[in-house]
Amino acid sequence: MTGSSRLPARSVLIVEDEWAAATLIANGVRKLGCRVVGPAASVVHAIALLYSEAPDAALLDVTLGVETSYLIADALSECGIPFAFVTATPRDELPARFAGREVLPKPASPWALDQLVWDLVRPRPRDGSNGGSPSATPSAIAAAAAKASDRTGTIAAAA
Repeated sequence: MTGSSRLPARSVLIVEDEWAAATLIANGVRKLGCRVVGPAASVVHAIALLYSEAPDAALLDVTLGVETSYLIADALSECGIPFAFVTATPRDELPARFAGREVLPKPASPWALDQLVWDLVRPRPRDGSNGGSPSATPSAIAAAAAKASDRTGTIAAAA
């Protein structure tokens, strides 16, 4: 990281079903000065949080009990919200559509988590934005979630 170790007010959605891991990640995100959205332990809970407030970025565990976070990742991609996976799932087991996404293996070091969050929410040189998209509105998120749900057959209309 360059400059201050605290980030300007940004929000980060955390999707993690293990309480201890969610707490460690949330504490790391807060330490950087970001506001935590969640943590969400299920797809339905995460989509509801996305619908109620579009975060600036997201950190996703892949395995959430018996489901995966791929529906959430699809909705985030559709809306242009930057995200990364913080997971024990090996990179080569991710679907091809996520091949270019950052993957931080769990357990993650605090330093690596700091770097990842910084990379996701830092202002972008080209336009000064946080990397999000103007399309990341609740209605766009609901549409993206519905579209992803149609592809997977998963219930996404949590809002």
